[in-house]
Amino acid sequence: MTGAPGGGECTIKWRNRGWALGCWASLDLSRRAKLIEALGRFREASSFLELGCHVGSNLRLLAIALGPERLTGLDVNKDAIALGQALFTEERVDNVTLESGEFLSALPRFPDDSEDVVFSCYALAYVHPGDLARVIGHMLRIARLGLVVAEPQVRSAPDRRRVRHRTFEWNHDYWRTLRRLGIRSDQLRFTDLEVDERHKMNAILTVTLATQGRAVQRRDQS
Repeated sequence: MTGAPGGGECTIKWRNRGWALGCWASLDLSRRAKLIEALGRFREASSFLELGCHVGSNLRLLAIALGPERLTGLDVNKDAIALGQALFTEERVDNVTLESGEFLSALPRFPDDSEDVVFSCYALAYVHPGDLARVIGHMLRIARLGLVVAEPQVRSAPDRRRVRHRTFEWNHDYWRTLRRLGIRSDQLRFTDLEVDERHKMNAILTVTLATQGRAVQRRDQS
């Protein structure tokens, strides 16, 4: 699976309008605040791309908190994208673009260094381990300044586990994957998060790709 989320009962839940509207309104969640804090560290950033944006709740909060020039969201769920576009139009927000598509089919369309920051929030957890390096490789290729990966994650081998809605999630080892893609350890920063039974997202990993306007050397992942 290369788009998030999807499949079975999970897709039904994510397509439920009432649930989606609740997600749109949930701007005061502590994990969203931590995500915005991590994104805000990229002070030069004027454009952001979110993988697995759903209706765009994180982008909505990002627009309010940081006011970047351009926001883009990508999600496999066409219904969520359509609803999100309608909600942004209703609020007269004109700097947000939402697109539908699977990660590995949609990301190649984005040019190199076309977004300042690329981020995810509980979306890469639904990417199969066999596809993870390619997805992250595209994120590195697209981002000019850095990545923010807010996901359930570990530093050991992936732990596949079945969760509700009959889907699979993976606690990926993002640190190791990024190191294998040529990212240095001094470019990586962990921020630990509190975990409960409902939300398994335990950390935010920030990846710095440029310092003082000069991009570090990166391996071609196209």
